[in-house]
Amino acid sequence: MAPSNTSETTPAATPVRDRATDDAVPATPPTDMPPAEPTGQSGSDVGREGDNGAVGLARIAWLVTVLACVITIVILMVEGYYGYALVTLAVAVSAGINLT
Repeated sequence: MAPSNTSETTPAATPVRDRATDDAVPATPPTDMPPAEPTGQSGSDVGREGDNGAVGLARIAWLVTVLACVITIVILMVEGYYGYALVTLAVAVSAGINLT
């Protein structure tokens, strides 16, 4: 039967060193380095409005189909099924036409 008082069975907690306050990494960057550039894009680097549209779901589906066919072609060629690989290539080309 388990004891009713859990403090009797729990080992004492060991203090843990706080890594955030260690002096292994300096808190300030060195002064001989130039300031870092901002990570965001500036306004001149971005295309005009409407040029950066979202990819449609239909285009993603055709892309996945082409990629699945390419992977299947590689597997079929390795296993020696050249005829099936050619048929799968025809399907991949047909699906790729829908990407243009």
